Amino acid sequence: MTLRGDLPAIKCPPCCAAYRSSEAIGMMDILLKTLMWGASLVLLLAYFFGVTLRKPFKTVAMHFLMVLAVHVVLSAAAILLTKHGQSIKFSGQQGSPDLAAALLLGVKLYMAILMIFLLNFFAALAQKGVSSMAKFHTTHNAANLDRQPVRGFLRHQRPIVRGYQALFMMGGVFMLWALWFRFR
Repeated sequence: MTLRGDLPAIKCPPCCAAYRSSEAIGMMDILLKTLMWGASLVLLLAYFFGVTLRKPFKTVAMHFLMVLAVHVVLSAAAILLTKHGQSIKFSGQQGSPDLAAALLLGVKLYMAILMIFLLNFFAALAQKGVSSMAKFHTTHNAANLDRQPVRGFLRHQRPIVRGYQALFMMGGVFMLWALWFRFR
């Protein structure tokens, strides 16, 4: 059983105190990952229902652009640190494995925040795209509004948008699960 990334597994009989200790650490790790995944899901859905569905597209786009700007700055800083020989793997090999675990947790939190804003941006973009297509057809394609598939599209705009948004949110649930349980 590997507790952290590249550390060797502890091989002890079940009666050994070290074995029980490693099992407790493993259970705490799973509990922490489950709690962080649950908290990420709550934030994803809270932002979706509180902001994406209630505010105009411009608000969600501005939030996304602010997060994107912060991401560009942090990425540039990470590139500079990597050029000078600093990285999470380096910190874990040369220093404390606890420091590497804390840095990895920070990276995961950061990635979860990016995913929340990205998914909600595209969920809002689905609404904006469907309304733009409907406006185009009513303005420039008035002769064919009673023909399929345009008629079906215009009549069922809301379910189409909800379907796209549901796909984005289900994808977000899986992406956040993969981030907390599979990303090392």
